[in-house]
Amino acid sequence: ADARPGDAPWQVSIQDADELIAPLPEGEQWRQRHFCGGTLIAPNWVVTAAHCVQFDKKVRMKPSNIRILYGGLRIDAPMQQAVVAAIHPHPAYRAAPRTQNDIALIRLKTPIRPVAGRIAFAALPDPQVVRPARADVMISGWGRDDIDTATIVPGLKYATIATRPNRECEAAYGGLETLTDADLCAGTTSVATCSGDSGGPVIWFSRFANTRYLVGVVSRGKCGTFVDPVTRTRQVRPSIYTNVANPGFRAWIDSTMRGGR
Repeated sequence: ADARPGDAPWQVSIQDADELIAPLPEGEQWRQRHFCGGTLIAPNWVVTAAHCVQFDKKVRMKPSNIRILYGGLRIDAPMQQAVVAAIHPHPAYRAAPRTQNDIALIRLKTPIRPVAGRIAFAALPDPQVVRPARADVMISGWGRDDIDTATIVPGLKYATIATRPNRECEAAYGGLETLTDADLCAGTTSVATCSGDSGGPVIWFSRFANTRYLVGVVSRGKCGTFVDPVTRTRQVRPSIYTNVANPGFRAWIDSTMRGGR
């Protein structure tokens, strides 16, 4: 669904600040600039996926290479910008032979202040409390509607999906993925994250705590449809997310934020 003000006020667009790869007509530059999503968790901090900012063992981005846009719904319209001070991919991130620890922190030079209905921070989960199993969660982003779609979409979209046992993602990918407690499987038969959504949030609302927790980061998957051999219906596979509630990730996030405050 198309997001409205207040639906995902923690969502940011991570964009290329360098020269565009190829010239585009006036007003169309957003098609090349946006490449990943991210989540505001504190005035100076954004969580995203490590693969958005780093190749396997080599840092891909310098702070000057990217910019953070926030506080809006459309990336083809003016949004507020934040300058990046430092990029912190997880030190144990690996892209191959199996994706591991796909999470990164971005520190901003100047703090972002919350604005009711437009800008807010997602809470970090307590590993001892927040472990949603088969829970409804919300995903959001500017990614493609389908892998065959030529470009990303200009307007922020969101959807409700369900977390699923990791074994269901392993089965959906034919044994090519081996998931651990550091991974989170989620999806429905009709909705999946796609290219351009990477690094974006998976949000779980705790009615008990009246709090929206960042429980996942968009990591990997296939958003194209396939025909299920049993039901003979066209479906999409669940996607794989980085499990932010993993105790190791929470400890790394806390340590990194303390060191960079």
